Amino acid sequence: MLSYSLLVTSTRDISQNSKEAYYQLKRNGYFKNRTEQILYILSETSEPLTRRELAAIIGCEPSSVSHPVKRLLCEDKIIQVGKKKNSYSRLLADSFTLKRMKSDEK
Repeated sequence: MLSYSLLVTSTRDISQNSKEAYYQLKRNGYFKNRTEQILYILSETSEPLTRRELAAIIGCEPSSVSHPVKRLLCEDKIIQVGKKKNSYSRLLADSFTLKRMKSDEK
């Protein structure tokens, strides 16, 4: 897995610097596909994100992240960590985060 150097401390208000860094990486062709974008975003957040939140950060429709999220779940790279109230629809939605390896735990 690629290593990333940015750190985002809040998922509600992702810092402007982190957003700018993400968009710069995107403009420079760093991400080859949605899967890499999702992995990067989840690696930079301290709280789980819903599909809709991921789509809003990436700048695409929620349906565009559903298949990559499902694939990452099957590949055991991310995990579902429960449900949270979706700020857009006010319904409960699945939330996801990166699966932490044993070497990451302290």
